[in-house]
Amino acid sequence: MLWYVLVEEMTKVRSIFGTNFSKIVFASYLVFVPPTSLYHMFLEPNLAEAVKVGGSLLSLFISVPTVLVFLVIVVSLEVAARAHGGRGLFGWLRLLPWRNPAMSAIGMAVVNLAIGGALAFVLIQEKFAAMISDTFFIPAYFHFLTVGTVTLTMVAALLYVIPGLTNRPVWRPSVLARLPYVATLGLVLFGGAGAAAGLMGAPRRVFDVTYQGGAPAAWGTLMAIVGVGAAIMASALAIYVYGLARMLVGPSRAARPLATEFVSVAWGDSAAGGAAWTGLIAVAALLVATFGLTVMAFELLEGLPILGAGGH
Repeated sequence: MLWYVLVEEMTKVRSIFGTNFSKIVFASYLVFVPPTSLYHMFLEPNLAEAVKVGGSLLSLFISVPTVLVFLVIVVSLEVAARAHGGRGLFGWLRLLPWRNPAMSAIGMAVVNLAIGGALAFVLIQEKFAAMISDTFFIPAYFHFLTVGTVTLTMVAALLYVIPGLTNRPVWRPSVLARLPYVATLGLVLFGGAGAAAGLMGAPRRVFDVTYQGGAPAAWGTLMAIVGVGAAIMASALAIYVYGLARMLVGPSRAARPLATEFVSVAWGDSAAGGAAWTGLIAVAALLVATFGLTVMAFELLEGLPILGAGGH
């Protein structure tokens, strides 16, 4: 919902599918989210195989409304951008107000959701759940969703809410516009290395994974990369906290809204434009990434002892 509202505020582009369709998409979360609770039962020893398979399939459906929201936003933006001079398959993206720190935060939130979602699709397959639920794969994938998606989205909203309440300008918008990329770099290092370590059996909730030299050598290397990524990610978030705090204190003065200060093209509503393919290509790429990660997970886990794969 925040993506939908913020993107319209930043670009003044409304959904070309109409408000009623968007309301149906948001309401569909009430249908698709509850069945995902079955995933949390996968570790029950006496759970019927049919329930596990059904839980995996139903859990996959949570992506349906999220993908639809993504398509509504991207298709609407692409059609409007092409109507105002956007050219090439991805050239229209240059017309988006990327200097607006809220826009860069939303953009990287979408990227992180795609990465975390692809990893999550591996986890919710019932054949994998028991083997990797106690490994570092869990915090690795989850940080893409919590920090990379939820936190960056909330930051984007606060960049509008706080100045609106305090009448203070956004603190160093050029710095804040770059922070989502820094945070995402840290997340890729943290999540990528952490997921690989988890698939190799590295446990979570363990302070020392060396096991007196008995652990695989790759664990140490991968967890060192996790530490570097965590430091980068935490540094970016610390700067965000400082910047948001600066907008709460100090003398107030009239400040132009972000939407008018950074917008690069006066788009407005438009129903005419070229064919919009970017959203569909992105969804296809997500499916390919999910398939590839699943194959990779099978290959890595096949070479592990059963106890190592479970992280015990």
